[in-house]
Amino acid sequence: MQRDTSKHEARLCAVRRSNSERARRYRHRKKEAVELTLDRVEALRGEIAELGVRRQRLLLRAERALGAPESHAARLVHEYFAVFRRGVDPRLPADRNSAGGARQEAFLRTMAHPAVAFGEHVGVATLIDQWRRYSAFHASVRLELSSVALHSLDGCPVAATSGVMHLRYSRTTLEKLFPHVLVHEPLVQRLVGREVRLRYRDVMYFNERGQMTRYELMPDLISALLDAVGSLSDVLLLLGSAQIAQDAVIRRSLQDADSDDDGGGHTSGSGSPTSSLASNSPPPSIMDIQFILS
Repeated sequence: MQRDTSKHEARLCAVRRSNSERARRYRHRKKEAVELTLDRVEALRGEIAELGVRRQRLLLRAERALGAPESHAARLVHEYFAVFRRGVDPRLPADRNSAGGARQEAFLRTMAHPAVAFGEHVGVATLIDQWRRYSAFHASVRLELSSVALHSLDGCPVAATSGVMHLRYSRTTLEKLFPHVLVHEPLVQRLVGREVRLRYRDVMYFNERGQMTRYELMPDLISALLDAVGSLSDVLLLLGSAQIAQDAVIRRSLQDADSDDDGGGHTSGSGSPTSSLASNSPPPSIMDIQFILS
């Protein structure tokens, strides 16, 4: 009986030693696996750093291949959407102390040719005036850029962009842009406080000196209003005698709007929508843009 007990204990000891050995080998293999993983991670970090350097080289080569006018135009397009992301200060013509507004206007004057074409209008003042109207007639404005595609036409850069303009409607919006619907109070209540998402595509044409010479805006105003009110008949009612065209150009000037309110106040500073900014100065350079944005 004692001999059987001794054999049993011997077997248990052997099993324990075997388990301990297996555990030791497992821990060793686990340690080796961790070390291999760490080595691989370190190697991948080195590859990432090397790829980053190669990417920078490729970007530099691409920019050189693209040429100075195209790369300059691409920078201007991105800066334009950044500078006007929240609209402008509509008080700018009367309050030149607005640093942000003054910088926006200076940027646009530097970016665009003095005789830039915008729809049927000509002149930088038209663009500035439209930005003021949008900012003055809406509770909030937010410009979202979704995509930019750069092309070339007759050796000059052409930038095609798409995105969304988020416009918060207020009663002022309806008074200035859709005054004929004010008698339809249910429709007014549906629109006041609502954010209208105006999807757009636009094309900016630049000359060989990097100045924007034409700006074509193609917004989907009908779809934006349809999403907001949910009824095509209400959209037709809104657009029937609207002070905004289907290309989203606001017809009513700030002067006209202010005369309705208090007989005069803010002035657009642009006279008619077709007026242009006279300029005999030479075309702007890249340094001009960098100075304005600094």
